[in-house]
Amino acid sequence: LHCIGEVGRESDLSSFSLETVVMASFSSASEDTKAAASRALGSLAVGAIQKYLPFILTQVKAQAEYRCVLGDALVMIHPHRVCLRA
Repeated sequence: LHCIGEVGRESDLSSFSLETVVMASFSSASEDTKAAASRALGSLAVGAIQKYLPFILTQVKAQAEYRCVLGDALVMIHPHRVCLRA
């Protein structure tokens, strides 16, 4: 998950449909895995905002049990998008 996030932050990985892997990790019993998945999804969105931001927002509405980790993914996007615009 960490590698997916790091590469995804720098490159558009939207053609690989990695959101399914990340979303599956949200159901892990491990809080560390959930946190890593959240960071990975946020980082993927930095590299491909047009695909992953709408996906995350849709999931926030549809997946009540994952709202907290999805919110953390959204938090990951903001600082990077501000830096990219400057």
